[in-house]
Amino acid sequence: MNKYFVAAAAVFIAGFVLGIEGSGRYAGFIEQQLKGLEHLASTVQNKPNPQLWLFVLIFLNNVCKSLIFVYFGLFFGVLPIGVLVVNGMILGYVASAQAHNQSWWYVAKGILPHGIIEIPAVIIACAYGIRLGFIVLKGVGSPFVPGLGTRVRGELIHTFKMTLPLAGLLTCALLVAAAIESTVTYWLVK
Repeated sequence: MNKYFVAAAAVFIAGFVLGIEGSGRYAGFIEQQLKGLEHLASTVQNKPNPQLWLFVLIFLNNVCKSLIFVYFGLFFGVLPIGVLVVNGMILGYVASAQAHNQSWWYVAKGILPHGIIEIPAVIIACAYGIRLGFIVLKGVGSPFVPGLGTRVRGELIHTFKMTLPLAGLLTCALLVAAAIESTVTYWLVK
């Protein structure tokens, strides 16, 4: 899995750099993505206990999406790669804008407390999705290579077996990240 983790991290970092460097070029696309997040945030602010609702919303959103990133990797790894690029771009764009308006210290306070857990969890989920995509791609060529079909089937079964403990690990990590984001990060940026 190491090469998939490295590849997923590299794609995320490339998206981050695009978000910082190409913020003018991609601003419309990124702003559209952020509108959905703003709608969710405004919904939470109107609730009686916004921090609890923020925790629940963040946790459920992140766990559901992370599992989708893993299993939708079966479609040639396109979704996990796209998610890494888009999330990297959004983070880079927001970090750049906030650093310009506030400071890089403000950005660090808003990202690092929970991001140190959440970002690696998303990268790991996408790495598994990318691996599933490459297994499927190999499977496409299996009718033309003797014995490849059996190896691909074995790899696919093995990777699916690994996704069960992965789901537990992601759920625990994202539970902690959501708790930090809805308390510590919320307090730091308030």
